[in-house]
Amino acid sequence: MTTTSILNPGNGVFGTHVSLEDVNLAIREQMRIDNELTSESKMEVIGDGNGFSSIVILITCQWTTPSEDLPTKIILKILCFEHIKKMVEKAKEEGYFQIDEEMEKQMEEHFEVSVQRIHNQEINVYEVLMKNASESLLTPKVYFTRKFGGENTTKGFIGMEYIEGSGIRHSHENSSLEDIQPILKAIAGIQAMDISEEDLEKIKEGSSFKETAGRMMNVDGMKGIFEQSKKMDPERLTERIERIQSYGSKILDTEMAFNLNKVVAKKSYRMFYPIGGLALIPLFGPAVDMKLVSIDEKKASEYRRVVVEKVTCLLEDVENFYLESIL
Repeated sequence: MTTTSILNPGNGVFGTHVSLEDVNLAIREQMRIDNELTSESKMEVIGDGNGFSSIVILITCQWTTPSEDLPTKIILKILCFEHIKKMVEKAKEEGYFQIDEEMEKQMEEHFEVSVQRIHNQEINVYEVLMKNASESLLTPKVYFTRKFGGENTTKGFIGMEYIEGSGIRHSHENSSLEDIQPILKAIAGIQAMDISEEDLEKIKEGSSFKETAGRMMNVDGMKGIFEQSKKMDPERLTERIERIQSYGSKILDTEMAFNLNKVVAKKSYRMFYPIGGLALIPLFGPAVDMKLVSIDEKKASEYRRVVVEKVTCLLEDVENFYLESIL
């Protein structure tokens, strides 16, 4: 018998565990209205294949009582593991993911708890940022949410505003300095915010990134990632990746990376770059492969060239900053 788990498909919308009634309950409670979405509301998955642990749905709203004060479209983000399972299965088939059944079970159990905590933390961050609402922060308006906790172990979602004309920039596409300036300004704005100690604790509550990174970013955990990365372009990447692998656990010092502010102040960025850069490598491997499968071969070839160029530069910086840190 299949255990009810967020790792497995559900009976809700698009194979998740979240139903329309779950969404309407959150709307009534958090938007404080008697109105709700009818079954005639159109739902479509957007950005399919972009991301690891969620499914993003565009809802064209049909309310029980039409009102100009209510949104006509809502983005519904639901925690979901369809993409991750596909990537893991692909890695298994290609021999990059070789662990026994018991270890895989332990990994799944840890991952399930970890992503639930990350989902709740994401909601906490939105709640804190909305206290300091500003267009320069580039944060969407959040209408309703549902966290994990107590008996709720399978239904986690966020309902937020839909911004017309917005698009997705993939890792296999290049961005100009002009493109990323608004993002850099938004990050700077967040870092400059006067956040209370109470809100800081709320943001940190349940954080599991350090624990997750420690489990994944060790010598054994990185083997499959490195092997899969070589496959992108063996001629350009193999020698550099093997050289980085030769540094062993020293370049994978997550304990040091998460305590840099206590020991090196302004040099933190350069010291963090090796571990931070290696943490990004999976985003350019299996995630990109999954996306390029459905793209025209000519475009896919060009996108792969862009990805390889980015990975080459990333690995070069990882190694250079690492060597700089030990001299």
